Amino acid sequence: MSENVLIFEGDAARVAALVACAERAGFSSEVAGTDDKALERVRERLLEFSLMILGPGLSVAGVSALLEGLRQEPDAPPALALVEEEHPETTTELMRAGASEVLPMSAGDTAICAAIRRVDDVAHVQSDLSRIKGHSAAAIRLDDLRGAGDDMDRAVALGERAARMQMHVLLEGELGVGKRLMARAIHAGSDRAARPFIEVDCARIAGNDAEAVLFDRRQGLYWQARGGSLFLNEIEVLPPGAQVRIATLMEEPDRTAREIFHDNKPEVRLLASASRDMLALVKAGAFREDLFYRLNICPIWLPPLRRRREDIAGLARGLMRAFALETGRRIESLSQDAVDLLGRYDWPGNLFELEREMLRAVLLADERELAPRHFPRVQALAGLPEPQAARPRVAAKRMRTPERRAPARKGGGALVEGMPTTTLTGEGGGVSVGIPALTERGEVRSLEEVEADMIRLALGRYRGSMTEAARRLGIGRSTLYRKIREFGLDSRGGSR
Repeated sequence: MSENVLIFEGDAARVAALVACAERAGFSSEVAGTDDKALERVRERLLEFSLMILGPGLSVAGVSALLEGLRQEPDAPPALALVEEEHPETTTELMRAGASEVLPMSAGDTAICAAIRRVDDVAHVQSDLSRIKGHSAAAIRLDDLRGAGDDMDRAVALGERAARMQMHVLLEGELGVGKRLMARAIHAGSDRAARPFIEVDCARIAGNDAEAVLFDRRQGLYWQARGGSLFLNEIEVLPPGAQVRIATLMEEPDRTAREIFHDNKPEVRLLASASRDMLALVKAGAFREDLFYRLNICPIWLPPLRRRREDIAGLARGLMRAFALETGRRIESLSQDAVDLLGRYDWPGNLFELEREMLRAVLLADERELAPRHFPRVQALAGLPEPQAARPRVAAKRMRTPERRAPARKGGGALVEGMPTTTLTGEGGGVSVGIPALTERGEVRSLEEVEADMIRLALGRYRGSMTEAARRLGIGRSTLYRKIREFGLDSRGGSR
């Protein structure tokens, strides 16, 4: 087995059942337990795991706390949360906390095995989603965010006003509703568009480090945003010391800026987002009242996707076209049955979840039209039977062509005269490549050398896409990352 599942569970019977499910799905397992130190014991090794299973032994509160702790870890694998009993409120809470999927333990081994495979597919597309979103986000406009419903139109209208008037903005709404995109669009629609847009993920800067990250005299993010916009994402978790600095900068900008930056006064516009009820946090003493009211001059609330059902078809088609163009996949349409399926689902992860599902479907579909079977996770969560389909992680077909001879090359591990090349057949026809089996002296090359050549080939052919390279090689993304490090390669297949 080439991939590991990390299981957080303390009950011996449940552990045995989950290990067996993981094995059926094609994974080996490691058990971390459920005690307070379980996460700390494996935090440095998260990249080794393809996914996590959070068992019922953690409790709903325990799962939420663990997922919250993982939000600061960029390499954290996706999580399957298993609960004692299924409740819509619990599912929504855990998916908002970061679970990729939520399933009752009573669903049985077959359902859990299928869920493990679905969550693993999420891991295979996650970094590609970040890469593609990074390419497109810089060009986002406020008009691009309009929808058919009043709630989103109202939010866009407020965003346009905020962009013109240069006021500070507080964006509110559930996780995944598009607050980042709105912040970028407001910046792009203002006269600061040519200046820096600096994003700070407040959940990833903790304790005393936050003030240094933000307010270092020359390297701090506040200084880097001078003349432009500083976006404080999830400002509700910003440490108190940093809250004080920002509040005083807004209240007495000249004096405070001189104290921090000496003779220089960086002029910065603040955009902030929050996923929790900020007024309730203020009343509970968990967030500074003065900072809240200074940011709340222009509050913009973004509706969840379940309140924008009339927009889902258009959003899905737009994402399908964008992802197909970016990945080079020939996907042309979305069937009406697929549109109906997507419209029935509640999307607790909002736009982020829809983006992930559309990219997964685009990457893994062999047909030119996306149908309900290309959304097995949505079908399962919407209560529909999951289609029976082969797992998409299939290696490219290989065939030997003895009649085709490769020329000799000089150097270790080169092709030798009379040696057959290997032809990879796939989309676009066969491509002849030389992956030699023997050295110039006729000795068999090591498996490690041949494997490194295959990884170089896959990364080059699929333009550095880890998802597609891993899929074609028939291995998991975490395995591919590990081998790239072991062989000293970069993401394009070259040597470091």
